[in-house]
Amino acid sequence: MEQNRIQSKNYWAFAAGVIGMTLSAHVSGQGAGVGFAPIEIPQGFSLIANPLATGSNRVQDLIPNAPDGFALIKLSNGTWETNSFAADPGAWSIPEMTLTPGEGALASSPSAFVWNSVGKPVTGMLENFVPAGDSLRSSILPLTGLISTDLGFPTIDGMTISTVDQDGSFLPAAVYGNGSWAPEEPTLSIGSSVLVTAPAPSVWDKDFVLSDDDNPLTISEQPQGTSLAAGEGFSLSIAATGAADLSYQWQLNGSDIVGANQASYTVEAASAGDRGSYGVVVFTSTHSIRSQQASVEVVVPEPEPEPEPEPEPEPEPEPEPEPEPEPEPEPEPEPEPEPEPEPEPTPEPPTSGLSAISRLSPDGKNIEIVVSGEPGTVVRIEASRDVVTDRWLTREEALTLGDDGTALHTERVSPGRNLFVRIIPVMPEQ
Repeated sequence: MEQNRIQSKNYWAFAAGVIGMTLSAHVSGQGAGVGFAPIEIPQGFSLIANPLATGSNRVQDLIPNAPDGFALIKLSNGTWETNSFAADPGAWSIPEMTLTPGEGALASSPSAFVWNSVGKPVTGMLENFVPAGDSLRSSILPLTGLISTDLGFPTIDGMTISTVDQDGSFLPAAVYGNGSWAPEEPTLSIGSSVLVTAPAPSVWDKDFVLSDDDNPLTISEQPQGTSLAAGEGFSLSIAATGAADLSYQWQLNGSDIVGANQASYTVEAASAGDRGSYGVVVFTSTHSIRSQQASVEVVVPEPEPEPEPEPEPEPEPEPEPEPEPEPEPEPEPEPEPEPEPEPEPTPEPPTSGLSAISRLSPDGKNIEIVVSGEPGTVVRIEASRDVVTDRWLTREEALTLGDDGTALHTERVSPGRNLFVRIIPVMPEQ
């Protein structure tokens, strides 16, 4: 994997106005160069960073108090992970989430407040990996300046730097191409980060030594990269000396791996999401040092194409039958006279029982139902839209058959809707 590198060496001591103020070693109990950086976090969204190493670099230790509902959102391998703070009981939703110098995070705050960052800069060989695609990055060192000219950020044609507005929308601030930033080179301040969109991976390199404070930590064995097939396991390890109380934080593509805090990091069955550049920060309560990057390539086999089905043999064509002789045309029959329309039946009083016929009214708007039976018989008309139903609705309370043994019931025509009618004889009251 081709990576761009820019190297520089800095000898630097904390001074008032650089990151806020210098704390006395007698007050802090730590070595020289301990610092304090007040970082103003506005209401709404902002991009922040941890400028000073503080032992474990866990978010719950970096920001022990925040407004209720404050959220720190990290981007790792294309996935956003949200860590929220609840004032009651004063705890974070992901207690093990870390924010190491060089990482960035998206902050969402219901109100403005000041985060007082206290710690020590990371020293030694500092490799801040910048992956291809999107990542949130900041300077490992607590310095303010032009991102490339002063801070040594690596440049690649087509690289974009974006900031965020109060509503959480990312806004492109500058694009690098043809040897310069357009419209101008961005400035990166202490405790802030930017969204980097890179066409290729690179490493933001710096060697840093704090004056009057020799870092006792050294790395005697760097992690080694490997290539393996998906489903296989791999293990990375580091050997460091200089203190008895060493702690570790592994990173993948420049972002902390939650819970990876041993001298070795193991994956039992690798997948495509495990490929990338691995590094580790070794630290004590007073000093830190970073390893070199180790590339892990996970080969995911291409799925084998399904075999195409063999074509079925075409059936042999059947012999065409000999054409039958055409029959002689039969003489056309003489047209039958049209039957005269039958007169509409007039219901006659039946000798017993009930019957009914239906017909369309002359204006075509109604259906007329003629009920026939014994004169004076009382009936009830019930109707339903579905013949297979128990829901019959009474249309009229009662119809009495006249002297001619008939009665007329009318229903409105509803186009496209069925109608079923039944006639129920009503027993006379005793």
